[in-house]
Amino acid sequence: MLTDLKTERLHIRNFVPEDWEELLEIARNKEESRYAMYDYQFPTSEKEVKDIVSWFTTGDSLFAVCELPTGKMVGYVA
Repeated sequence: MLTDLKTERLHIRNFVPEDWEELLEIARNKEESRYAMYDYQFPTSEKEVKDIVSWFTTGDSLFAVCELPTGKMVGYVA
């Protein structure tokens, strides 16, 4: 299981339950973009995103991408 991968600007790590709020912000921003219609629709309710993050924390295939040094999640990778 990946625990930490750091570059000069990014920290890639496993999801934690507290990530739901930042993932919700990312999802809502994505769905509001003019390009959202070309991509898979991501859930944007609190409950759905909390459930997704809960599932993300159980595996080792999806990772939170955070800025250094702020720690703010800016995306995720598989």
